[in-house]
Amino acid sequence: MIDKENTLNERDADGMLPFYPTCRFCGSAELPVGDYESQEEANEAATIRCKCYEARRYQEELEKKREREKNIVKLRQKLDDFSTYCEGRGVNLEGDLYDTIFNAGVAVLDGVVLTVSFKFARMKVAISANSKGTLIIAFTYSDGAKVEV
Repeated sequence: MIDKENTLNERDADGMLPFYPTCRFCGSAELPVGDYESQEEANEAATIRCKCYEARRYQEELEKKREREKNIVKLRQKLDDFSTYCEGRGVNLEGDLYDTIFNAGVAVLDGVVLTVSFKFARMKVAISANSKGTLIIAFTYSDGAKVEV
């Protein structure tokens, strides 16, 4: 007869207790395929690999979060580049103005607003997202030349 309690508490070759990955949504269990630090870590790994409906929705949510974080990094890089562009034209894009444009870009990424437009000094900045969710930032510099006839 196998003693289930002792079998579950047997240590592996490295002296570690094995954690059995289980999907947190459907309860589907797997054999341990990696070294997990905790049961929660093992369950997260199983949930990410599971094909049940709730797990797939969870995986999509995680992917959206990763994509959002990547887009926020790209937004900050583009605004830093734009700051350099502005400096070359005598416009200071720092502090509160930078933060306001950045926060507006994040709001567009999150779908809170569809488009944002700013006009300051001789600059115009428009931020929107295309149908694929890619952020579009349009910068326009005006030299102030205007002719009326």
